[in-house]
Amino acid sequence: MNEEYLPTSSIGKVRRIDYIAQNYYRSEGETPGKGHPYIGAWLKAGFMKTIRGDVNFSSFLNHTNLSKELTESYGVYLQVVKVLEKGGLDGGRPLVFFDMCSGKGYLSCLLSFMFPEATIYQVDYNKHIKLDHLKSLKNVTFHRLDIFNSGMKDWIKERTQGKVGFVLGIHLCGELSPRLISFFDEIEDVRALLLCPCCISKKNTVMLQTARDLSINNYDLWTMELYYTIKSDCSKRIGKDQYIDSEKNHFIGATKLKQTDTTTRTPGSPSLESAIKNKYCKYLQN
Repeated sequence: MNEEYLPTSSIGKVRRIDYIAQNYYRSEGETPGKGHPYIGAWLKAGFMKTIRGDVNFSSFLNHTNLSKELTESYGVYLQVVKVLEKGGLDGGRPLVFFDMCSGKGYLSCLLSFMFPEATIYQVDYNKHIKLDHLKSLKNVTFHRLDIFNSGMKDWIKERTQGKVGFVLGIHLCGELSPRLISFFDEIEDVRALLLCPCCISKKNTVMLQTARDLSINNYDLWTMELYYTIKSDCSKRIGKDQYIDSEKNHFIGATKLKQTDTTTRTPGSPSLESAIKNKYCKYLQN
C-alpha cells in the first residue's frame, strides 16, 4: 500500500478509504488515467490528509459504498460550479446551499471545503445517520426535516433572505423532485437549482404507461418532464455525467434571470434533449 495512505496513529485501523486509495494508485501506476478521475480528485484534495487524521471522520471514510459516494459527490460539485458560473452567481451576496435528502452528506462535506465562506444546510429525515464528521465542519449544520412539511418553504425563506439560495437534490425519488423545483420556483432568494432525479413514482401510472407506449426510457421522460415544469424565468440546462456509474446521471441546472437580464431561456443539452424531444412532444399531446 502507498505509504501515504497507511492508517494514522489517531485512527489505528485500515478503513475503506485506504483500500480505495491503494486501488486508485495501483491503477494509475499500471496505466496513467485508468483510475477514476473523481476518486483521484478526492484523494489529491488538500483537505484529504486532514480528514483522514481526524477521528470524527472515521465513519465517513469507512462507508460501505464509499467509492460511489465519492464519485457522485464530486460529479455533483462540478455541476454546481457550472450552474454558478453560467448564472453569474459566483460572487456578490452570501451563498447558501441546501443539500436536500442529503444522507450522510458527502456532497455537503465537499462543498464545505470548496466553498468555505458559504453556509450549508444538510437536510434529511433519517434519524439514524451517523454524523460525527460535522463536529469538524464549521459551515455545515444538519437538520432533521421532512421536506414535504408545510412550513418548509418558510424555513428556507428565512435562511435565504438577502442571500443567494441554492437548492440541491441528488437522486431524489418520485415526488421529491417536483418538491425541490417548487422551492426554486416559489422562493424569491432561491436563485439556483441543481437536480439529479431518480425514479418516477409508481403512482404516476400515466407517465409510466406513456413511456411504454412511446418506447422511451422512463428516466429520460421523467427528466424532461421535470425540466419543462420549472416555471421560473430562468436559464436552465440538462447535462449528463458519464463518470457517474449509474443510469440515473442526468442533471437539471437552473438559475433565475436578473431583472436586467434579457437572456432567453436556454434549451437543454442538445445531445440529450434531441434524443428524446420528438417522443416527449408526443407525450405532451396525449
